[in-house]
Amino acid sequence: MVASDARRSFTRPPARPVAGVSRSYRAGARRPPRQPVLTRPGVRRGLVHLFCLGLVCLAAAGPLAPLSGIASRQEVAIAVVRHARFLAAQAEAAAPGGWNVPPYPLTISEIIASNPPEPALPAVPASFVQPAPAETAAGERTAPASSAAAPAPVPVAPNPVREATGAALRQRFAALPEGYGIVVLDASGTPIFEHRASEQFQAASLYKLGVAAEIFRLRKAGKLNFSDPLIITREALADGDTLFAAGDIGRKITVGEAVDFMITRSSNVAAILLLKKAGPAGVNAMFDELGMSDTKLLDRPFRNVYGNAKNQTTPRDIARFFWLLLRGKVVDVDSSQAIITLLLRQRIEDRLPALLPKGVPVAHKTGNLVGVVHDAGIIYSRNGPVIVVGMSQDGPTEEEATGTIAQLARVTYDAYTGASAADEVGQP
Repeated sequence: MVASDARRSFTRPPARPVAGVSRSYRAGARRPPRQPVLTRPGVRRGLVHLFCLGLVCLAAAGPLAPLSGIASRQEVAIAVVRHARFLAAQAEAAAPGGWNVPPYPLTISEIIASNPPEPALPAVPASFVQPAPAETAAGERTAPASSAAAPAPVPVAPNPVREATGAALRQRFAALPEGYGIVVLDASGTPIFEHRASEQFQAASLYKLGVAAEIFRLRKAGKLNFSDPLIITREALADGDTLFAAGDIGRKITVGEAVDFMITRSSNVAAILLLKKAGPAGVNAMFDELGMSDTKLLDRPFRNVYGNAKNQTTPRDIARFFWLLLRGKVVDVDSSQAIITLLLRQRIEDRLPALLPKGVPVAHKTGNLVGVVHDAGIIYSRNGPVIVVGMSQDGPTEEEATGTIAQLARVTYDAYTGASAADEVGQP
């Protein structure tokens, strides 16, 4: 009896019913048993990533270093940090309300369900594009623009805005260390400030400007439509792409959507799919037509994720591309205007737009590789558009280069808008 009474004394009394709450609701509110930590998918995935990164570190520090393509432990650290950021961006994109669900474009599934024949490109004010004086036949390749479209080598008339901006930029950036390249032009193509303008840099994602131009040329020639489908393949997946992942293999997107993702999100997957359509030879021919003689695209632009693919360009070539966009000379006026519109919707805004006043339009394209940080584009001010190209490699850290490019844009903008509108009268 004692044992029976003891058991009875420790028996949990029956729960009293709570007024207004049904028994079925209380039963449904019980939590399911928690899954062991090591068996959760997210933990297992994280352990796999840590193991792979450990192998990378061993390869860089051990006897396999000459074969790994990584030159130093610093590059390993940079690669680890970039990979961690990539994983964080993936998680953020997958979360409800993440950056992958902006007002435009919609989520990928919504875009594909609607299947628009053309990307929805809002109109750009006509003043943003200077029309070309003449047009060639549809699809016809023109001669290289280096001689015909280049600014004439004549004395440049004095201009208060340009001179004030150049003085401000020289004071702030003339003593930059090695590893930086800068070009600032006004809308006429006249240089305002240059620093190592003809030095060779790894192009990083700036090569995508040429891919976009060649795709628009093929469209004008009737060789493809923006409604043509592209299938995401395993070969197209590139590490570091925060828009597409392994679960997207076999998914269809249109050419127009791929151009949008390549420019506004810098998607490597979209770029690879479009490059298969355009071909490296076609993109290089486009660079030649635009007079960008120091810009070359390799046959295989993605040899590995650590930056060994050395597509080459110079700050002066990239500035020339944006100057030709302003003149409507990249393919034609409509194509130039469409590319500018895409660049105005750039989602990566930690460089040129970062320190500018809110609402200042910036049509720009970024580029990143290990040890490489670029941003280049057109800043629209009340005194007119100004082209700013900031490139860095090897020397500065990613944080230093990002901050320097942001300061470059702010100093340029402040100086270029500091003069009165009357001073702009008579600008060549």
